Amino acid sequence: MEDRRIQKTKSAILEAFISLILEKDIPKITVSEIARRANIDRKTFYLHYDTTDAVIHEFIKNQVDELIDMLELKDFFNNIFDVSILFQALNILMEKNINLYRHIANSSLYNFLSEEIKKVIKTSFWENLRARVNISPQVFDLYAEFYSAGTMAVYLKWLRKEVAVSEDQLSQIAGSATYYGFQQFIPRNV
Repeated sequence: MEDRRIQKTKSAILEAFISLILEKDIPKITVSEIARRANIDRKTFYLHYDTTDAVIHEFIKNQVDELIDMLELKDFFNNIFDVSILFQALNILMEKNINLYRHIANSSLYNFLSEEIKKVIKTSFWENLRARVNISPQVFDLYAEFYSAGTMAVYLKWLRKEVAVSEDQLSQIAGSATYYGFQQFIPRNV
């Protein structure tokens, strides 16, 4: 476990970085700006991070780790098709700073974050379902990619406010699409 002072300084750096993301694009954020906002000097910044990219990577890692912890708590990995658990965890994670995530969702500069979350979803499919299904690894990979990409696309559309549905409605629609697809809307011959 890290020393409290180190944790406090890193937390201040991450908070400063996050607040700057709302004001400008990541490539334009400088170490000096982060240090000034975190109320530290540049030398202190460099004790903890080599570059602003290192801050970005730690931010992503923290978010992904927190998401995985929440999913494990909700037993998502044993109920992999319960998409509502995933959406609830994403919402809890993002409610802490919804403006940041809406900003990220609306900018192509931040695709790396949604790609990381998509990887978590895809990896969870691989780790938890691969042994239970009888299909080739290539076919399995395509299914996992389809579901993880679809889940992220739906969630990003909601974050961008392109659809006017509640969080619960979004979870229900995504879960229904995952289980039944369009099949549920096609009338059956009687």
